[in-house]
Amino acid sequence: MKRVLFLGSIIVVVAVFLSCAGIPQPTEEGSSLVIGSLILDFPDGFYDTPPRKFDMNVQLSFHNTTKNSRFDIYTNRGYFYFQSNGTDEYLLEEFQLLKQTIGNTRYSFSGGRVNIKIAPSPNKVIYLGHIVFTYTAPDATKRSGRTTYYNYETAVAADWNKDLLKEYLIQQNGVAWLNMDIVEYGKK
Repeated sequence: MKRVLFLGSIIVVVAVFLSCAGIPQPTEEGSSLVIGSLILDFPDGFYDTPPRKFDMNVQLSFHNTTKNSRFDIYTNRGYFYFQSNGTDEYLLEEFQLLKQTIGNTRYSFSGGRVNIKIAPSPNKVIYLGHIVFTYTAPDATKRSGRTTYYNYETAVAADWNKDLLKEYLIQQNGVAWLNMDIVEYGKK
């Protein structure tokens, strides 16, 4: 009987924890949410492997230029986000894939420096869009030991779809952010 109660208690704790997971709630007056989606698409193959898209564990490196600090976040189904005090400014410096294992081979990929400036506003959702970087025509350019280096032709596309964003916020317990204006940041 004790085992059943203990197991039942664990299930309740896990359920409560999972229901709270997701996008953090605004922590103070003036908070803003910086959010977007980044997918890496390799339609002609990723190095020497078949075509694939990466929407998980793409590392994005940010620089808080106001406080001169740096942090990394990772995509999850393409999405990435962080909460800001609404006044600090940021620079998305780069993105990369680190130690992706496919079969028996470990791959890494860097998209290079992107240096996108982000200036949030208080009490806003700063929506960076749904961004897809496409890499085509892989060309093995150099070998060094067991490592082969590739060049790609690169294209980038960005789309702002507020309905998709709102749906994601609802799914991720981010409903409180829907009370704020959504700024389609960088949209021309």
